[in-house]
Amino acid sequence: MKISKLALIALLGSALTAFGCGSSSGDTGGTGGIGGTGGTGGGTPVACDTTNVKRCMSVPVKPLEKECCDRAAPPEQTDACVGTESVTNPPSCEASGNPPVVHKLTLLGADGDCDSGYDLDNCDGTTCASGALYAGEGLAGIDNQLAALGPLLDVAGANLDGIDQAFSDALCGLTDDPTKGTCEGGDNPGIACTADGAECTGTGAKCNLDDTDCLVESAPLDILFEVDANPAANCATLTITSGGTASDPVFLNLAPAANGTCTGGSAPSGTSCATDAECPDVQGTCSVTTATACTLDGDCPVEETCQGADIGTCGGATACLSGTLGTIPITIAGVSGSLGNSVVRTTVSAAGFSDGVLSATVDQETAVTIANIVSDIAGPLVPNLLDINVDLTQDNGVACNALSVGLKIGGAAQAQ
Repeated sequence: MKISKLALIALLGSALTAFGCGSSSGDTGGTGGIGGTGGTGGGTPVACDTTNVKRCMSVPVKPLEKECCDRAAPPEQTDACVGTESVTNPPSCEASGNPPVVHKLTLLGADGDCDSGYDLDNCDGTTCASGALYAGEGLAGIDNQLAALGPLLDVAGANLDGIDQAFSDALCGLTDDPTKGTCEGGDNPGIACTADGAECTGTGAKCNLDDTDCLVESAPLDILFEVDANPAANCATLTITSGGTASDPVFLNLAPAANGTCTGGSAPSGTSCATDAECPDVQGTCSVTTATACTLDGDCPVEETCQGADIGTCGGATACLSGTLGTIPITIAGVSGSLGNSVVRTTVSAAGFSDGVLSATVDQETAVTIANIVSDIAGPLVPNLLDINVDLTQDNGVACNALSVGLKIGGAAQAQ
C-alpha cells in the first residue's frame, strides 16, 4: 500500500519533533535535519561512534494485498540454521563431482525484525552522519534500518508491506498502473476507473488508483543461485546469475542440520546443535546422534542422503548455507541497482532454499527508486533515512550514502 501525502507529512513532523532540525555549533555535532545531515562539531571525526547507541524497534510486516503472478514457493523444510554459523567464507571448496542445483529466487521481502540480520559495518553504533529519520541500531550492532523504519511508518498509518509489494511485483515483472483504478463505494463499486473518477458515481464514491491491478509490464527480476554442495567438506560453491549475467564463484560454508543436543554449560535443556561451538560455555558439548554408515542413498532413512565418497555416512537432506555474497545486481521498476556487501544464512536442500536471512547495503539511487514505489513523494526523504556507507567506510564526519536492509529470501530448485 502506498503512503499518502498526509501520512508522509505526519511522518516528517514526528521526525522533526523527535530529532530536531540539525543546527549545531562547537564540539557536539547536531542531529541531521530534514534536507541535510547533522553538524560534525569541531573535534576529530569518530570512526565508530558507540556513545549513546540508540536501539531500534520493530512492527510486524502486513501480508501482501495481491501477488501479480504465481511463483513456486520455497520448500517447506525444517530450518537447518541456528544463527551461529560462520559468515566468513572458506578460502576454497573442492567440487563435489555432482551436477550443481540451480535455485530460482521466488521470495524476497522485508525482514521486519530490526534485530535480525548481521553487523555489516563492524560497529555497534554509527559509522557515518545519519539523517533525521535514523531509527537506531539493532542488538549487537545489527544493521537493518529498513525494519527500524517500521514504527515510524506505523505512526503515519503505513507499513513495510509496500516494500514487499514492490519486491513481489519486481519478481513478477508486473505492477500497478497508477492511471487506472477501481471504483470504491457509491453506486458501482468494482468497475474500472481513471484518475478523474468520473466513472464512479453515488455518495462516497472514489477511484482507488492504488488497487494493485498488475497492468504495467517490465522485465522480471530474474536471479538464479547455482549451488555445488560438498557436504563432506562442509562447503559449497555458489554462482549467482542476475539478469542473465553470472557472478564469479563464491565459496560458502555448508553446516549440517543440527542433529544433536547441548549438554552441560548454560544452554537450556533440549537446545539443538551440530557442533560443540553452538553450545555456550567451556563445559557445553554437543551430543550428536551417531550417523549411519552407507554407500548409497537407499541405505539411509527417508529424507536423508549418503554423504561422502565410497563409504559415507547418512546425513539430513538440509544444511545451512552461510557466508558473504558480495554485490547482487537487481532491477526494480526498470531501474538497475544492487544489494551490496550481502551476507546470508539460509537452509538449502535439493528442493530449494528457505528461511533465508540476507543483510545488505542499498545505494541511495536504488533506495530512492524503492521509496518512490511506496509513495510518489517519498524519494526526497531518502537522504534522511541513510545509516551506512556503500563501501562500509567508517567516518562520522561524513554523511551516510546507503541504507542497510534486512531481507527474507527463499527459492525453488529448477528442473534439471
